[in-house]
Amino acid sequence: MIFLPIGKACLTLLFLLPVYLIRGIGGGDLKLFATISMFMTSAEIISSVLIAFFIAAAFGIFKVIAKKELKCTIHFALPIMISVLLVTGCGGLICS
Repeated sequence: MIFLPIGKACLTLLFLLPVYLIRGIGGGDLKLFATISMFMTSAEIISSVLIAFFIAAAFGIFKVIAKKELKCTIHFALPIMISVLLVTGCGGLICS
């Protein structure tokens, strides 16, 4: 069933598109989440998205405190990677 992973990727894109449109995440982060979602269950996708946003918020707070500037950006790929590793148990994306 090749359509199930493609459908999960499309749904992930659809749900994260509003966040992209308000400039909350970049286009590359959107595509990264869509690609990763093809290899995860629906519950893992939802968990990893939420955890990634919390991790990114923590990184953003630390960066604002360190730079003493309110407007700064972070690279979102690292929070995505950390959240996927936490959700999948550090090995869920390895194909066997």
